Amino acid sequence: MTTISMDEFRRDSAAAILLAQQGEIVVVTEAGKPAIQISAASTSPAEALADEQMETGSLSWMCELGERLTPPGPITSISNEEIDRIVYGL
Repeated sequence: MTTISMDEFRRDSAAAILLAQQGEIVVVTEAGKPAIQISAASTSPAEALADEQMETGSLSWMCELGERLTPPGPITSISNEEIDRIVYGL
């Protein structure tokens, strides 16, 4: 975490934003007290990719994002009865 004064932020806001984009949390103080916090809007590559593809109107981003978010481990299939039990509580 990096702390800068409001005066420093006014003089060089681009540097503070660059730090935030690199994953740093930047706290801007006014009169010695925290006033605002700047951090990256998207912290994971999967989120950034999804945002980019969503803006283009492509639905394939859902599939690609799902593949990236699949937890590691053995992949097993489930039966239709199991799906009904999970979805409908049968």
